[in-house]
Amino acid sequence: LSFGICLADSDRTSEAEALLSALLAELDLQFSSQHEWVLSCVDKLGELARGSGSLAQAERMFRRAYEARTAPVAEEELEFEENEVANSAYNLAICLAQQD
Repeated sequence: LSFGICLADSDRTSEAEALLSALLAELDLQFSSQHEWVLSCVDKLGELARGSGSLAQAERMFRRAYEARTAPVAEEELEFEENEVANSAYNLAICLAQQD
């Protein structure tokens, strides 16, 4: 995950997207949709999609993160910080506004 984020931050977008997409597929098999690594990957893929103008894809990613963070918590020890929920809502709102 860190390497994918590093690639994205270094403007190596296509490499980052390929790596993070493959990673997300693996993480989806291993963890719940509310797991921190899954949501970090989803958030970064949403940012990459928004940055490349793929707003529909960005919306799917941001909506997935928002819904996971606002859904009833599946694991007792798992609780999201208010700022994580707020960031998910903000990313989704910006993406929706850019589509209008």
